Amino acid sequence: EDKDEVVSIPPYRGQLLRKLWIDCLRAVSHGDTPFIWDQLFSLYDFNGDGTIEIDEMERLLKELLSVRRDELKKTLEQTLKPNVYAMLAQTKQEAAAEKALHQLAGQLLSHYRSLLQGPSFRHRSLVLRSQLDVSRDGLVSLDEFTRGAPQLLLPPRELALEAKFYRLVGEKIERQARERGHIDDDSEDEGGCIQQ
Repeated sequence: EDKDEVVSIPPYRGQLLRKLWIDCLRAVSHGDTPFIWDQLFSLYDFNGDGTIEIDEMERLLKELLSVRRDELKKTLEQTLKPNVYAMLAQTKQEAAAEKALHQLAGQLLSHYRSLLQGPSFRHRSLVLRSQLDVSRDGLVSLDEFTRGAPQLLLPPRELALEAKFYRLVGEKIERQARERGHIDDDSEDEGGCIQQ
């Protein structure tokens, strides 16, 4: 049993943060650029002064990572439970796909845990602020945030791995539904949390 830290996020902010992250995944899975950064900035500019301060940056980092980790864990619980009968009936191709899915899930979960348990979020926030604050005035404005955050908060490589994982989950769900006769072969549903 893993002992992941529980991060308390107000429900409204947690739901909106999850939606923004899923919007990023959708954009990446379709080869588009996500456009959530001004909304993300507004969500964490708690005092409304038009800048993201260290405490706000720290909260953003921790909550965003927590949402991503929790969604992965929920997906694992709902769709990747071992089923002995299904495993016996799998073709070699299905077994290989299942193994790849589990490996990718393990890689992502390990990454989230290392970031959540690694160096303090205060330290990361200070580093992030120094990278975003191109004017060197000690403040991160909306413009600075929207220019730098895409590469630093949700790096394209990480988003691509997440999008791949949820696409593979979606393919698995569709395959299982087809086997049960619940969907047509021409369905274009997206995977996992992306379709929600």
